[in-house]
Amino acid sequence: MTLNENLNKAKVLIVDDEPSIIRTLTRVLKPHFEVFSASSGEDALTIIRHNQIHVILSDQKMPVMTGVQLLSKVKLLSSSTVRILLTGYSELDDVVASVNEGEIYRYINKPWDNDNLIDVIAEAARASMQLPQTISAPESVEALEGDVKSDTVLVVSDSVELISEVERLAGGEVRVKGYGQTKDCLKYISQEAAIIIIIEITLFSREELDFISSVKLLHPHILTVIITTAEKDSGKIIALINEGKVYRYLSKPHSLGQLRLYLSSAMQYQKKLMSSPQLMALHGAVVDDNKELQTDSLPTLAKKFFSALANLKRNFSS
Repeated sequence: MTLNENLNKAKVLIVDDEPSIIRTLTRVLKPHFEVFSASSGEDALTIIRHNQIHVILSDQKMPVMTGVQLLSKVKLLSSSTVRILLTGYSELDDVVASVNEGEIYRYINKPWDNDNLIDVIAEAARASMQLPQTISAPESVEALEGDVKSDTVLVVSDSVELISEVERLAGGEVRVKGYGQTKDCLKYISQEAAIIIIIEITLFSREELDFISSVKLLHPHILTVIITTAEKDSGKIIALINEGKVYRYLSKPHSLGQLRLYLSSAMQYQKKLMSSPQLMALHGAVVDDNKELQTDSLPTLAKKFFSALANLKRNFSS
């Protein structure tokens, strides 16, 4: 595979405690990127302290420091390093932690497809190389341009109690609007500004994932927080990470403290997006070519977008 952009200066760090995996990944990636490797989390952190690493690709199951623990530290140490988790197994708690603590960009299962892996890392490196090395948020809402109160947090839920909780936790800094159906929420954001969507899911379905993915495709600046009582399924949460770029994942029953923390974190990250618009490249959804998005319930704007996207794919492949 030959990349059509000059990404040979992108620095990619591979972290795995198995030498054979490091050798294989190095052989796959070295023709396209400048590759570093480490066999432990501590060694990886040392490399990051002394090099501007654009993408880190870390295994999850490692002794002393897991991949999620490592990526959580990388997030604080080098905010412009895009974080990807590579693993041969999918423990639910680890997958959830990868969202809430590591804020990973993508989740890749072993065994991987070489071409897909190169594409994902190229996409991540391209985004990282546009970012400043240090990304900090304004210290207060007042530091933002414009009036943040004109923006809205949308809550998609049948629970009046949850909507009231979010209103109390927002403390008047933003407007809060509740919707019972995803199609009404999509209709709103096609016409009005929104910064965060909190969606309560009782059963994971393709419809919910399509809704979250369509939001990120059309409005990558909107952060999505999932609250769910659904049966825990690591595969579906991975889909939420890779396709929907969810910002936080919260299982019910939840505490007000947890919800307050996630809402506050999302609002603070919104400030980063406003002050560093290059970050948007990390938040646009990725369309899986092997899956068809169900657009029957989407507003006209979204239908037109996906129709144009489908036509583009057909023309490209013909």
